[in-house]
Amino acid sequence: MSIVFLILKIIGILFLVLLCLLLLILFHPVFYQIEGESEEEISLQGYFWWLFQILRLEFWWEDQEFRFRLRIFGFSRNLGEEETEEEEFAESAAGERETSVWEERDSETEGQEGSIEKFVSEKDKNLADQSAAAEAEYQIDQSAVKEAEYQTEQSATGEEECQTEQSATGEKECQTEQSAAGEKECQTEQSAAGEKECRTEQSAVEKNISQKENNVSGSSKEKKKKAKTQKKAKKGKKENGILDRFKGIRQEAADERNRRAVSHLWRELCYLLAHLKPKYVKAEISFSTGDPALTGEVTGGLSLFPLIYRYDAHIYPDFLAEEFYIKGSLKMKGHIAVFHFLKILIRLFLDKDVKRLYNKFK
Repeated sequence: MSIVFLILKIIGILFLVLLCLLLLILFHPVFYQIEGESEEEISLQGYFWWLFQILRLEFWWEDQEFRFRLRIFGFSRNLGEEETEEEEFAESAAGERETSVWEERDSETEGQEGSIEKFVSEKDKNLADQSAAAEAEYQIDQSAVKEAEYQTEQSATGEEECQTEQSATGEKECQTEQSAAGEKECQTEQSAAGEKECRTEQSAVEKNISQKENNVSGSSKEKKKKAKTQKKAKKGKKENGILDRFKGIRQEAADERNRRAVSHLWRELCYLLAHLKPKYVKAEISFSTGDPALTGEVTGGLSLFPLIYRYDAHIYPDFLAEEFYIKGSLKMKGHIAVFHFLKILIRLFLDKDVKRLYNKFK
């Protein structure tokens, strides 16, 4: 029996510990604090922490952008930054090692380059002497070959000129007699046939041109008509689409279930803002819009907000300044329990009208 009671005690203790953790998670509030100043430059910073600062989120405005830092059990990490300080240190150490290795390699290569340059210079001298001797022999051989070719060409050209002159004189006399008779006959026949063909071709071309013009004019008119009808159809579709959407919105707004869902969402939002509003506010702000009338209107509008007259907030309008400015400081503190978020989610989940509205816009 004692062993059974011991097991039951252990189970009861574990159950109580889990229950305490659950209650702590649900009912322990999430705290927040926001501070800001505006002088020559705007500075803003804020903190969110939960469960005795086990989980902490920090943010601040720097270099025209927001920066974030997350801290869990004392270990912090900058969010949105690619490299941390440890990675930068490792990269710098690796870079120093690489530079030392390259310096050692450079010193070794300098000694090797000196011996290589000497060897190369000696080889260049030997190659230059050999190339000069080869060029002299090549020039002597070319001069001898050119003299032999020139002599053979002169002997061959003399014989060919004599033969071509004799054959050319005989052929020219025969060709002139035949061409004179043939040209007269061909000219008379070609002139008669050419005139007929030209007339027929011109008439055919004129007919083709007239037909093409008629076809082009007809097709252009048809295209214009089609374009007009298409534009009218597109305009009609757009108008019908807008009207259909407007009718659909009116029908959805007139539906009682959608109205109930929207009113429920509005109530839950007001509930969340009521618990999320700051519990402590302190502000000392002076401002000017550059226009006295507009400055007065803005001051009257701000005085309507409960944030101004319920808390320690002091706003001083400047009616004499000719430029726009905002200067001062602001500090806000508040908290909200996780239980409120869970309560809102459960209510929305159990509401059938909200589910139906969500499924429509999903």
